[in-house]
Amino acid sequence: MNIQCTQKLLEKLKVPATTVTESSDFFDWHGSCLLINRHNTVVFTNNLFRYSLVLYNLKAADFKKLDQLFKKALTEVLLAEGIDQATIDRYLNQAGPISYGKTTNKSITAQINYTGRILPFYSEYFSEDQIIQTDLNLKLGTYLQKVGKEYIYPRELLLSAFFQFKENKLPILSSEELSKTKVPGERAFVLLVQLPCGDQVIWRRLAVPARITFAKFHRILQACFNWQDAHLHL
Repeated sequence: MNIQCTQKLLEKLKVPATTVTESSDFFDWHGSCLLINRHNTVVFTNNLFRYSLVLYNLKAADFKKLDQLFKKALTEVLLAEGIDQATIDRYLNQAGPISYGKTTNKSITAQINYTGRILPFYSEYFSEDQIIQTDLNLKLGTYLQKVGKEYIYPRELLLSAFFQFKENKLPILSSEELSKTKVPGERAFVLLVQLPCGDQVIWRRLAVPARITFAKFHRILQACFNWQDAHLHL
């Protein structure tokens, strides 16, 4: 797995850039170090499906184990997106050890810089006490991105790529392949939520993905009942 780094990230890593001999956009990523809220923040974006991962508030010691943090962040977000552990393990095994090189794609670098500019507007999704920002990464996966002349949702491309990877046992080579892939629908739960209110019952019927976290379900409840996350409740 090649992580193609900006000069600033290479300086933080304190490692020389390696020369890439073999590459695969499905396995390879670009990475950059940005300053968000005065904290060192690393943004990774996949070369093929353009999904981004954010590591936040990194200290000097964290850059020494950046490869471990990256793999952990990737595993967490893939599990949250509904990818099974066996497919994730196979992806990481086939990707091989992480090496750090120089950036080669200006489009991806520009996308990372743009992600850095919009991150301050996603403050509600940041976990200030954690480096790995799974909730934030899931949200960024649904942010519309312009790639060339096309507009894409990174999450849709990621799911298409991993569906093909699981079915065909081979890495995906092109974005054209992804656009032709039909991904099976997600498993969902239909829930009836009732709120006793005097002699009345206020209710909502919700369909939510089975993979949803409690934190995300909490935000759905807030929106469905038009709450502002300010009322004391159990």
